Amino acid sequence: MTRTVDCFPDACRGCGKALRHTPDASPHRHQVIDIPPVAPDVTEFRQHRVTCACGVTSGALPTGAPMGLLGPRLLALVAILTASCHVSRRKVQALLRDVLNVDISLGALSESEAVVAVASPVEVELTRSR
Repeated sequence: MTRTVDCFPDACRGCGKALRHTPDASPHRHQVIDIPPVAPDVTEFRQHRVTCACGVTSGALPTGAPMGLLGPRLLALVAILTASCHVSRRKVQALLRDVLNVDISLGALSESEAVVAVASPVEVELTRSR
């Protein structure tokens, strides 16, 4: 259970008399299950270009930074939906947009499937732990 909200009557339903908030030893319990708000976790790597006498050098991505658009968790979700659950790419695209607020092209989805298809479990674990 994540949180508890105590609900006390302010007044008697019969006569309208004000009531004290006295805890009941065995209250009626009404539970509501929901999922937390989901928001994309976007990291922008800014690779600055610096000019030298011999040319321009660009900053390298940090070790472990994914090379593609999708991070390991989103890659795994797309793979589960398309490969294991047989959800169409268009439906996955709509789900990502409507539920996760992630707008992604069908081409990027296809590319992500290819990335997961050639990745070994060790590579995925290394990417995740960095």
